[in-house]
Amino acid sequence: MTKLNSEDLLKRAEKARADLSRWLGLLDMAYRYGFPQKDILSQTPGARRGIQVYDSTAPDSAIRLANRICTDMFPPFQEWADLDAGEAIQGPNKDAAKKQLQSYQRLMFECFHNSNFDDAINEYAQELTVGTGALAMLKGTVQQPFKFYCTQITNVAIDEGPFGMVDGKFVCLKGSYRALKAMFKVEEDLKLIKWPEEFGKRATDAATADKETELHDCVYTDWDTMEVCHDVLWKEGKASIYVRPQVEATSPWIVSRWAKNAGEAYGRGPIISCLPTILTTNKVVEYTLKGAAYRIAPISTVANDGTNPATWRLEPGSFLPVERNDGHPNGPSVGKLDFGGDPQLADLVLQDLRAIIKRGFHDQSLPPDTGPVRSAYEIAQRMKELSADLGGVFGRLHRELVHPLVIRALNLMQQMRMIEFPLVINGTTVKVIPKSPLAKLQNLSKVEAVVQWLQIVQSMGPEIAMLGIKVEDVPAWIGDQLGVPKELQRTEDERAKMQQDIAGIIAQQNQAAQQPQQMPMQQQMPRAAA
Repeated sequence: MTKLNSEDLLKRAEKARADLSRWLGLLDMAYRYGFPQKDILSQTPGARRGIQVYDSTAPDSAIRLANRICTDMFPPFQEWADLDAGEAIQGPNKDAAKKQLQSYQRLMFECFHNSNFDDAINEYAQELTVGTGALAMLKGTVQQPFKFYCTQITNVAIDEGPFGMVDGKFVCLKGSYRALKAMFKVEEDLKLIKWPEEFGKRATDAATADKETELHDCVYTDWDTMEVCHDVLWKEGKASIYVRPQVEATSPWIVSRWAKNAGEAYGRGPIISCLPTILTTNKVVEYTLKGAAYRIAPISTVANDGTNPATWRLEPGSFLPVERNDGHPNGPSVGKLDFGGDPQLADLVLQDLRAIIKRGFHDQSLPPDTGPVRSAYEIAQRMKELSADLGGVFGRLHRELVHPLVIRALNLMQQMRMIEFPLVINGTTVKVIPKSPLAKLQNLSKVEAVVQWLQIVQSMGPEIAMLGIKVEDVPAWIGDQLGVPKELQRTEDERAKMQQDIAGIIAQQNQAAQQPQQMPMQQQMPRAAA
């Protein structure tokens, strides 16, 4: 596939938006009950939202899951990934490459911590609980090298490339001529963007500057050259004009999915998966609250011969005209309307439904203090179960989110001449190793297996243990699995030098131990000859 012209690119963008429109109904319902304060369709500022939501289990669990994603994968002000030399780098150059990569890594995370990444990634995690998150990572200034912007997936139309990967990202930017021109002020100063003459006139003319227009931000991959094409087009009527045809090494838009079905471009998160249970729970709570309202302020029946059902008003505290009330001979003039229902049964049903929702959101929080005491083993097993449940999600997020974030960061740092990075991040030359708390939790099972193996081998005797265990390599391996900083671990050259020093000390001790035995023998030999 070669680089697309403006007409073909807009056709591809319109096709992606047509696919997105088929998802809007499902996404609207997911946002309505998962994040009631978000309105993806009207997007009216200050509008009343969440009026029909009666149960807060799903919104609370969604927020907890988003916070857990941030804490377990991107802990604030911590380094959540390592840059390490791959197997393609061998020999004495490997230690030098590791040290250089560590310095780049520290500088990269300083740039992350000095940006709005922690704010944007929390918004991104909330979108991810619905199914698909979209994050823009843009070049900033020297003081703030990275700038992040998160938007709802309904604003970004996507399509898939080969092997199920997200390829095209198409964003329709709507606004006034003045606002859209100011949005690309940095690119304009760097002469990366060239406005059409007519667009520039309308942006500066007071009569047309506040009129609305459209810019199309399109990002896709040219699979023939493996380059990322980042084009901005201005659509005026039926014509489309390139504003910025640009080729980049990495994509500024990072899109990842929680989970997906084959043949679908958009993801399905816990909110969509639990949506039937969420709707059922909401309806049960609605009926329970209505029943409670009628019990608190019951409907009264009033004897009235001329009843008209069209004028009845059935609500708590109202009066319902009836022909007569129960009683002899005509009954009281005002009576109480009895309601059936079993509140206890509703509570039992809600307990089961809420437990299903929390399990779907992986909301396995610790029991309250008033509950029975839980052992450390039970808590550890619960954490292992959480790690096993998130295993597939963690792998997808590492490939679609963590890896692109690191590659994009290094690319922006190289563009700003902060580093010189000639190596390729492909897993063999340079690899990205996650070291977030969730990654450490998954590595803990490996460490437990190795420790158990060490105990079994050592129980066979010290000779067998020395023959079967590379004792000198065990601490470094365990440190890597637990995310211990490289500065606290000895390199291979340092370990080899330490082994030589220890061997020299042992040899000196053996030699010193033999000398006192040889001296008395030398002193006794002349006496025996005399």
